[in-house]
Amino acid sequence: MAEIPEAPKNEKRGICPALTRLWKAESGWMATVRDMLVLLAIVAVLASSIWIYTGQPFPSAPMVIIESGSMMHNNHSYGRLGTIDPGDIVLVKKVSSREDVAAQAESSSLPDGKTYGNYGDVIIYRPMNSTTKTPIIHRARCWVYVYGSGSSMKYTVEGHPQQQNVTEINIPELRISNYKPLWNGFITAGDHNLELGGGADQVTNICPQPVKPDWIIGKARGEIPWLGAFKLAITGNTGAVPESDWVQFGRAILPSDVCVLAVVFIISIFAAPWVFDLAFVFIARKINEKKK
Repeated sequence: MAEIPEAPKNEKRGICPALTRLWKAESGWMATVRDMLVLLAIVAVLASSIWIYTGQPFPSAPMVIIESGSMMHNNHSYGRLGTIDPGDIVLVKKVSSREDVAAQAESSSLPDGKTYGNYGDVIIYRPMNSTTKTPIIHRARCWVYVYGSGSSMKYTVEGHPQQQNVTEINIPELRISNYKPLWNGFITAGDHNLELGGGADQVTNICPQPVKPDWIIGKARGEIPWLGAFKLAITGNTGAVPESDWVQFGRAILPSDVCVLAVVFIISIFAAPWVFDLAFVFIARKINEKKK
């Protein structure tokens, strides 16, 4: 009767040895699986970090992609870093109360009160608390207090000494005239909308009434420039009003410098491993030459 050969004594079985083989694999399907698992782990860590930083409840999105140019600045540099522009991915930090938002009128005297090229927090809110309309990302300009009811209503606007206990609100720089809101809230406006001669959201039919704190999804805190252009290239940005330097990018129309830098950025990411690999080979070769 033939004897059954024993397995080599140094061959280990079980989960840990299998993981070790997977981790040390240099080629074949095991190496591919390992690389995919590492990539998924990195993505999971990054995604978790973003959710933790923004405080947004899962599965609410912790970021938004900018579709329009309403927050651009006329005096932007090439690449538009530091402002909010079409194609940017903006992180959305959770807002729990009115005190979490610093309006422009309150922060204009603070040395660190500027965000995205101007004073005051940039907020993302649901216009008139609608869940069917696209959220708006504009700057909080001032807070309005409403007193009384009916014909006896009076208003006080924080940061505007001439608008204290008045019967109607007039703020020329926001193109607000004879405005009589119904409740307390933020007056908001896009930076570029004002540059172009437009007015606050509350007088341009974007959001007729002041923005209540519970309408606010969050405030802008951090951005990833340009990369959102690829998503817009697929879905489009039909609500955007193009300007003279905008070009077609897939189904979207975006500023030309945003499109150029988005492509350059992606090429750089894919090229980086090859560049590093070549650099290591070159350095190793030089070291070996010196040893000889």
